[in-house]
Amino acid sequence: RLAGQDLTGLSEKALQKVRGNRISMIFQEPMSALNPVFPVGRQVAEALRLRFGAEARPGEVVDTQGNVLGRHDGIHRYTIGQRRGLGIASHQPLYVSRIDAANNRIVVSHHEQRSKGLVASDLNWTAVDRIEQPLEVQVKIRFRHKETDATVYPPDGDQTRILFKKPQISVTPGQSAVIYADDTVLGGGIIHTAL
Repeated sequence: RLAGQDLTGLSEKALQKVRGNRISMIFQEPMSALNPVFPVGRQVAEALRLRFGAEARPGEVVDTQGNVLGRHDGIHRYTIGQRRGLGIASHQPLYVSRIDAANNRIVVSHHEQRSKGLVASDLNWTAVDRIEQPLEVQVKIRFRHKETDATVYPPDGDQTRILFKKPQISVTPGQSAVIYADDTVLGGGIIHTAL
């Protein structure tokens, strides 16, 4: 049922039309005008910028030596490890290796940034009260990232250090780090710094 309407027996095409009409009625707009409400791709960054009233400030895209390679239209549109949509022609792939918010610069390199570990803050331990000594665990640092073996160290205040057994690519401040012991989630936190 949708808004009191019985949908039993309707084809998928008919269901899509009902859903579309219902959503259009809610927003008083045709479905083609809904992208600002349901953003996709790069529209997500722009929708968030508008929602929170931030100003998009164009700036420079530079290599690791500081050479200007191009311009960007706002650092909010980029993430560490990003390869597509940089708008820079190069004979080798370029990756975002750092976002320099203080100077409004995107730093790119020809190799993905690898980190030996991370510092996580805003810790939330779910299966343990606290760890008192270094512990061998698995850590997941991105949604589609496979867990990787690591050592988590006892927290120092609200931060803990995690060292990977093998360096990992695209460790991104602001993303979540989830700590596992086999299939059990021990806890997690927000990546504060890549090491």
